[in-house]
Amino acid sequence: MSTLGLDLALARAERLRNVVEQMESATNLRCRETSPQVTKTILLVEDDIEVREITRAILREFGYVVLTAESECQALWLWERHHLEIKLLIADMMIPNCATGLDLAKKLRAEKPELKVLITSGFSREIGGDDTSFLARTPFLQKPYTAQSLLGSVSRCLEEAHQPHSARG
Repeated sequence: MSTLGLDLALARAERLRNVVEQMESATNLRCRETSPQVTKTILLVEDDIEVREITRAILREFGYVVLTAESECQALWLWERHHLEIKLLIADMMIPNCATGLDLAKKLRAEKPELKVLITSGFSREIGGDDTSFLARTPFLQKPYTAQSLLGSVSRCLEEAHQPHSARG
């Protein structure tokens, strides 16, 4: 890597660190008092490093254990090692080397039907393709999202834990 390339990478890393610190501070000040201590494990699959790190920071600030992956391959590797603990999959609709986040969710749900899923995307929900029944019963969070909307969506997904997935309509 050239000196210029390294300088640019370091500048981006510093900018990302600052954004994460600001998000953690803002989240801590606004919501910490009302947040119950949480210990659920989430698998977050997001290829955009900035979105992935900010989302991870928000969720960790609220007590979630967050495993992060930037690709389907990494997600499956983490799943293989931690599937018993993982309660929620948050997946971007468009994942490198994977048809869609919905396809990844179907693979993981085939092994663990009680797995909760939250799909995120900067595109509309219709980008999910032809499987409208699976898409219709899968919670969706439009990007860009706020810390508040992320935490609300995660909370709603996990609150459904007592309901079998097939009963959700």
